[in-house]
Amino acid sequence: MTGSMKTNLNKLAMVGLHVSLGLIILVEAALLALAPVQIRAFAHTGLPDWVRIVLAWSELLSALLFLIPRTMIVGGWGLLLAFLFAAALHLLHGRMDLGALVIYSAAVLVVMTREANQS
Repeated sequence: MTGSMKTNLNKLAMVGLHVSLGLIILVEAALLALAPVQIRAFAHTGLPDWVRIVLAWSELLSALLFLIPRTMIVGGWGLLLAFLFAAALHLLHGRMDLGALVIYSAAVLVVMTREANQS
């Protein structure tokens, strides 16, 4: 594989990661904010509903910012904060299912780092 083909493949992979990650988080946050099934499931945690609303809408806004190239870094930091908050809530309620949050956080950091190195 030539150097330019490898560079193009790397760029395509990074764009794919960036867009797919942003869209998946956007959809999941929208479901948490608006889907009756998710709202009922969250109600079983015993947390006040405002926690769900703040978490969902902050993830939605951050995911939108993350998808826009000019605001991607700000959106990435917003997502990392939302994931940290969600992880803390999971741990405080004795839930150790943090795998998705860890993977999402790592992927956000990869995209942010790549963008910072290209600027």
